[in-house]
Amino acid sequence: MRSSVLFYLTYTLCLSLGLLCVLFVSYWSSHWRGGFAWDYSALEFNWHPVLMVSGMVVLYGNAAVVYRAPFTWKQNKLTWKLVHGGLMFLALLLSIVGLCAVFDSHKGLNLPNMYSLHSWVGICTVAMFALQWILGLAGFLFPCSPLWFRSSLKPIHIWVGKAILILGLASCISGIDENLLLALNESSAEPYNSLPLEARFANSLGILIVAFVLVVFGILSKDKWQRPEADGESFHMEVNQAKQEHLLALKVMRLTKPTLFTNLPVTCEDRDLPGDLFGQLMREDPSTIKGAEALMLGEMLTLPQNFGNIFLGETFSSYISVHNDSSQVVKDILVKADLQTSSQRLNLSASNSAVSELQSECCIDDVIHHEVKEIGTHILVCAVSYTTQYGEKLYFRKFFKFQVLKPLDVKTKFYNAETDEVFLEAQIQNITTSPMFMEKVSLEPSMMYNVTELNTLDIVWKTNLGERGRLQTSQLQRMAPGYGDIRLSLEMIPDTVNLEEPFDIICKITNCSERTMDLELEMCNTRSIHWCGVSGRQLGKLSPAAFLSLPLTLLSSVQGLQSISGLRLTDTFLKRTYEYDDIAQVCVVCPYTSNEC
Repeated sequence: MRSSVLFYLTYTLCLSLGLLCVLFVSYWSSHWRGGFAWDYSALEFNWHPVLMVSGMVVLYGNAAVVYRAPFTWKQNKLTWKLVHGGLMFLALLLSIVGLCAVFDSHKGLNLPNMYSLHSWVGICTVAMFALQWILGLAGFLFPCSPLWFRSSLKPIHIWVGKAILILGLASCISGIDENLLLALNESSAEPYNSLPLEARFANSLGILIVAFVLVVFGILSKDKWQRPEADGESFHMEVNQAKQEHLLALKVMRLTKPTLFTNLPVTCEDRDLPGDLFGQLMREDPSTIKGAEALMLGEMLTLPQNFGNIFLGETFSSYISVHNDSSQVVKDILVKADLQTSSQRLNLSASNSAVSELQSECCIDDVIHHEVKEIGTHILVCAVSYTTQYGEKLYFRKFFKFQVLKPLDVKTKFYNAETDEVFLEAQIQNITTSPMFMEKVSLEPSMMYNVTELNTLDIVWKTNLGERGRLQTSQLQRMAPGYGDIRLSLEMIPDTVNLEEPFDIICKITNCSERTMDLELEMCNTRSIHWCGVSGRQLGKLSPAAFLSLPLTLLSSVQGLQSISGLRLTDTFLKRTYEYDDIAQVCVVCPYTSNEC
C-alpha cells in the first residue's frame, strides 16, 4: 500500500511539472515573443517551442508512464495499449506540426534551414519517434504479429523510447538557448549575458523540463511500479518455452499440514446377498481403524493435491527448488520470488544475490514465509535467470495463483452503562468450512496508553491440524454519548432495600451546558416508589461544568425489582423541564416471613 501511495505522489508531481512546462512556454511565446499566428511570419515560429515541449516532452513522458498506474493493472491491457498509442500519436502529431511551423516561418522570412546542431538533433528525434510509433503499432497492436517478433521488439522498444525522451529533452533545452541568443542579442536592448527577466523566465522553463524528464525516468526505473504480467502476457517466457527446453527445472510447493484421510464405508446386513464381503474389504483396507472400520475418519494423512486457498491472517509458506537437470554447469543463477497482491508487489526471496554456479544434478532450495494481510487474488511469481556454459543468458518465470479468503466475521457493539463504564460485545463467527480453536481473543491497547483502551481486537486461532492464524481488527471507535444540558447520575444506591422502609440515595446533577442554571426539583411518586421530602424546592444556581450532590429518601410499597422514576428538574430562567425516569433499579424484599408479608 505504501508503494502505491508513493507512486501516486510521484505521478502527481509528474503531472504538475508537465502542466507548468506547457504554461511557461505558452506564456513566454505570447508575452515576450509577441503571440501566435499562421501567416509565414515570425509569429508563426512561436508555435514551434509550444508544440515541441507539449508533444515531444510532456505528452511523450506521460504516455511512457501510463502503464505504471496501479489502478490499470486489474483492467484489460489492450485498453491501456490503445491509450498509450493514442497519446504517443498525439505527441507525434504535435511535433510534426511544430516542425511545419518553423519551416513555414523560415520560408516567409527568407531564413536558412537545418544549419544548427539543435535542428539536426530535433529532426532526427522526430524521425526516430515516427519509426518507433509505426513499429510499435505493428508489433503490439496488430493481432497477426508473431510472438517471436513481439519478444524481440519489446526490449528494443523500451530502450529506444527512453532514448527519444533524452533526445527530446536535449532538443528543447538547446532550442530555448538558441532562441534566447538570437532574440536577445540581435533585437533586444538587454543582451543575454545581462540576464534580463525574459532570460531568467526561459531558463526556469528549461529547469522545469529537466525536472519533468527526471521524474519520468524515476517512475520508469522502479521495478515495483511495473505492471505485473499474468499468464500469457510474458512474450519472452512464451518464446523460450516454445523454442527450447531450459537447463533448470523450477518446482514450487506450498508447505501446508496434511489432512486426515476419510473413506466412505459401505456396509450391509449379514443376511443380504454380499454377506460379509463388504466387512472383509473394510478390514483389509489399511486406511481404516482396526476394530472401528465403519468410521469415516481413518488413521492416515493425505498430502495436499493443489495449491489451495489460504485465509487472511495465516502465514503463507512455500518451498522453492531449482534443479539442474542438464549435464552442463550453469552459472550466475538468480532465483527471485515476488508476491503480487491487488495493491502491491512484495519480494519474498531470502537472498537477492546470485549463485555463482550450479553443478549437474544439484539444486538450490529456499523456503519463503509471508503473513497474509490482504483479501483477494494473490499471484506468486517465481523468476529464474541463469547463464549457460556458452555464455547465453536465459530467463523464465512461473505463476501460481491462489485466493485469500476471510476466515472470521467480526461484529462489535458498544453499551454505555449508567456508571460511565463502556461494555464491548464482540461477535466472532467462523465462516470457514472447518472447525478452529480460538487460542486468544484480546483487546490490544493503543500505543499511547498503558491500560486496555478501545483500540484493536487481536484474535489468534489454530485450525484442526494446528496451523496458526492471527487477525487484528481496525481501530474500534464509538460515538461519545450525549447527555443534554443536565446530566443526572447516581453516586450511591443500595442493592437491596426492605419493604415499606425508607432508604437513601445520592444523586449527582451536572450542568453540561455553557450557561448558569437556576434549578428547581420536583419529585413525582409512582405506583411502587414514593419520594420522602418536599417537592418543588429550589436547588440554587449551578455554573457550567459544575455539579451538585443531592441526597434523597425514598420508600417502596411493592416487592420485587422496582425502577426509580419521577424526578423533574426545571430551569426557572428558560422555563424548561427535564424529566428523568428509570434512573436505576432496586430490589425490594420483605424483612419478615412470607406469612407476615
